[in-house]
Amino acid sequence: MGRKLNLFIRSFRGELSSEEKSLLDKLLEDKGTAAEYEMYRNIWDQAIEKGKSSRPDSGKSWRLLHSRMGQKEAGRRIYRRIFYAVAASAAAAVIAICVLVRWPDNHHACSEQLLSEAAADVWDVAPSDKIVVKTSAGKYYSVESGQAEITLEEDGCISINSVLMAGESVTGGYNRIKVPRGKMANLQLPDGSSVFLNSLSEITFPSEFSDDERMVYLSGEAYFTVAKDARRPFTTFSDRMNVTVLGTEFNFSASDESSVVTLVSGNVKVDTDMSESCILNPSQQVALQNGKLTAVKTVDVQPVICWKYRIMQCDNQNISDVFDRLSVAFDKDFICADTLDDIFISGKLDLNKSLDVILETISFAAPVTFIDTEEGIVVKRVK
Repeated sequence: MGRKLNLFIRSFRGELSSEEKSLLDKLLEDKGTAAEYEMYRNIWDQAIEKGKSSRPDSGKSWRLLHSRMGQKEAGRRIYRRIFYAVAASAAAAVIAICVLVRWPDNHHACSEQLLSEAAADVWDVAPSDKIVVKTSAGKYYSVESGQAEITLEEDGCISINSVLMAGESVTGGYNRIKVPRGKMANLQLPDGSSVFLNSLSEITFPSEFSDDERMVYLSGEAYFTVAKDARRPFTTFSDRMNVTVLGTEFNFSASDESSVVTLVSGNVKVDTDMSESCILNPSQQVALQNGKLTAVKTVDVQPVICWKYRIMQCDNQNISDVFDRLSVAFDKDFICADTLDDIFISGKLDLNKSLDVILETISFAAPVTFIDTEEGIVVKRVK
């Protein structure tokens, strides 16, 4: 049912390939499937119509609700897929779905109030160049330093750089951390797990884990060191890929373009929203590209995880891509005045050094020069 529902949702979004359209047409030849499709189409249309007047939230409101609802019942999973897909179009649509769909009585139904709160939960602060922490009590804190040590205490309160933040936590509430470019953050969870967040990343996590599961939501890149707990699997959600472990270390990069999981130790199960799954062993990597899992491959994990130590390893990498990564690491724009498509570099760059030193190193290895302007660093080709 999961794969069929995913096909329905992609059809509603207009995202089907020609091959998928043919598959859907074949499925709709069955009267039962056709009726099912029309039911979901009706739910989708009504929810989108109701959500047009509300601000979109790029599905982030659903992410909070997603963790709250759990991952157990197959019946709930169907409705979660509709919730998630529509929430990506308009936050108020989540509330509309709540009215349209009746939850099975034997499941833990989420109230309309919870749905409303989740749908309305957005960042109420202007974009910042500082690390921003939003607590489950709705309080905001910003961090001036380039790296923050953030700890979720056992009582649900938050401490930042060893300073306990004022205010109590909200039971059943969620905390969020947003890391801008040029910054990093290390999150310590009360179960003993830690999450090291790269620049341009965001994580959502509950004020307390339940007795039978541990769940967080990630957008961006993070390195996870998960404490072993056989009773409570640890699941990291992203928009299209989920990673479930009992205790291990892995790197997870989740973006709109692609998602990549690289396992350092232990083993993990990877699931996608198209019902694909695989198991990874140490030094293995899998990616989600064009909606499908790639073949599992063995990799050298050090180039993948060295960002933790502010090291960038380049293996015959196009220099424009290197500047993109430096832009994120140093919060500095690069403007390429000339075509650089044929220039590739290899080696390690120590991002703990100043940007001037790094650019000087690059200029020795590649025929480029740099001019620092108010708009950013202009890159010119040396002819």
